[in-house]
Amino acid sequence: MDRATKLIAIASTCALVALKVALLAPGWPPLLWMSAGFFVGGAVLASFDRRIVGVVLLFLYIFPALIGLLHGIYHINADVIWMSALLGVMAPDAFRTRWHVPARWRTPLALWALVCIVATIVVFGREMDFYPVLLSERGVVNSVTGGGGPAFVTQWVLHVGLILLIGIVWFDWLFGARLDMHKDIATPLLVSCLMLAAVSMYQLFVDFSFLNNNVFGGLGRASGTMFDANASGNIAGFWVGGAIIWASGLTRWKVPLAAFTVTAAWLTVWASGSRGAFLLALSCTLFALFAFRDVILRLPRRMSTAQLAAAVVMLALIGWTATYVNPQIVGPLTRIRETIPAASVSSIGNFAWRMWDRDGYGSAALAMIDQFPAFGIGVGGYHLMLDDFVRGPLLPPDNAQNWFRHQLAEFGLVGSVGWMAWTLLFGWFVLTPKPQAPNTAIVARGALIGFAIVSLVGVPAQSLPVAITFWTFAFWYASLAGEPGAAPILARRWVAVAVVTLVFLAGTAYAATTSLRLASRAQRAGFTFKYGLYEPERDAEFGEVRWARQRSAIVIDALSRRMEVSVAVNHHDIQERPVDAKVWIDGSLALDTRLTNTSWRTFPVRVPDGERRVILETWVNRVLNPFEFGVMDGRQLGLLVRWRFLDVPSAESH
Repeated sequence: MDRATKLIAIASTCALVALKVALLAPGWPPLLWMSAGFFVGGAVLASFDRRIVGVVLLFLYIFPALIGLLHGIYHINADVIWMSALLGVMAPDAFRTRWHVPARWRTPLALWALVCIVATIVVFGREMDFYPVLLSERGVVNSVTGGGGPAFVTQWVLHVGLILLIGIVWFDWLFGARLDMHKDIATPLLVSCLMLAAVSMYQLFVDFSFLNNNVFGGLGRASGTMFDANASGNIAGFWVGGAIIWASGLTRWKVPLAAFTVTAAWLTVWASGSRGAFLLALSCTLFALFAFRDVILRLPRRMSTAQLAAAVVMLALIGWTATYVNPQIVGPLTRIRETIPAASVSSIGNFAWRMWDRDGYGSAALAMIDQFPAFGIGVGGYHLMLDDFVRGPLLPPDNAQNWFRHQLAEFGLVGSVGWMAWTLLFGWFVLTPKPQAPNTAIVARGALIGFAIVSLVGVPAQSLPVAITFWTFAFWYASLAGEPGAAPILARRWVAVAVVTLVFLAGTAYAATTSLRLASRAQRAGFTFKYGLYEPERDAEFGEVRWARQRSAIVIDALSRRMEVSVAVNHHDIQERPVDAKVWIDGSLALDTRLTNTSWRTFPVRVPDGERRVILETWVNRVLNPFEFGVMDGRQLGLLVRWRFLDVPSAESH
């Protein structure tokens, strides 16, 4: 099971990346060759020397800006290029080895990966109604607010699922690569962060609009090379601590380089205006001050009065400059001051509720958990289905404002067993360090604890660079503090992994074909849903009728409790080649017949009391293409469909 689950994880991740590239390539033809080239190139070079990963990491924090500059526009789906390169580097080892993570964390992490794979595949199919034709269908929506249609939503599902999967595979690969963490991993990442910081400084001191003409620029927040101020700030927040750990591994210039890199990271955090990033950077700083308190206390005694005064003036100048140099920049303290409650019980209570509910995003997540507690609403589903669960004014698409709540809403209790178990085990490992752990481990612990706190009020790890940074720091801490002791993995733990995965697969698949189907969600939430039906036509005898393609679905407002549905075909060869037809009402098969002539088949439908909308679906085994008979008509004619509600005024009938 150890070897099998690892192979499933890496093979599925590669397949999902390839699928995403295939979906995006028609709109950006060079993407196919770039992704394939980076994957193959990374795999070939890594087969000779794993240290090639440093080149890939060098671009982690700047590839959004590079793509934006070279391609003219950047979208989060372009992350697949960098994913391809990293997967290529990891593939040679990952395909031929078992899991490398310490045994204590192995089964929870493997379960988490398997659940992500299952969820991504099932939800990908669900969002196109398990009908690939919908990927090119226009006019189909996936939620109350539109959802972007199946083509967009399926790409989003792959994006969210792949961030989780690649992070897990990367964390495992680091344990097996046995590289020099300081030179081969931390140095290229820090250089990449400094390039991000350089752009943030340019935005802060010179031109605020440079690479920042986006929603964050409009809010007075610098986004660096990420086009996302929150992601930029959180990355810099991590490297406030990471720069100190990195500088501690140098033999020369430790203090000057630490001061330079930490200052650059802090200024980037400040320019981003991210409150979460500010807390993360503050956590790193406080833990670093505690870890190196003896060195810091001795430092003034080694400095002359002039040097000490110059250092104080420099710090004051940096603080003043960050605050007042650019009035367009809204620093994190300004945003924090706007959030802090007044000194009263009611104000503190309101503040606590706002931090938990976060303008309704928390309540929506709780509603999702309440309605779908076992298997969740599906990976990537929160953004998509948010307004289906909002009670009140619609909200802009966003996350659940709490990483843990977000995962529980999307994966449910069964699907959360893996990540919950790993979080508890790894969290305990972080909070109970070994006595002999070095000071640098304390700084890394501060970064991880700070990020956990930030994740209570946001979902920063839904950005690929931030997620990779987290997993890197998690490994870095383990390598500094000392990995947990080896322990045998009992067979029953792998059996439990298999059982939970299969139960999750069954539950997620069932929900995807019933209560969480596109049509079922439209029926419940009230948004328009239709595909496979052409515009209505007038029939002399039956009134309004529609041609359906081979497969069709529509959600109809129920105008009464009694409904009548009729179907027919007028194919010229109907007697020689009968047509098999099926009709479903609310997911139940209502008609299964073979049409051998052009007569209408009519059957009654009883709409359940209280049901406001009805799902009508049709299918035929073959269609007629008028083009084949010289008729200038590009439609695919499968089945003539007519429905009407009885006991209502004729003007309201359909």
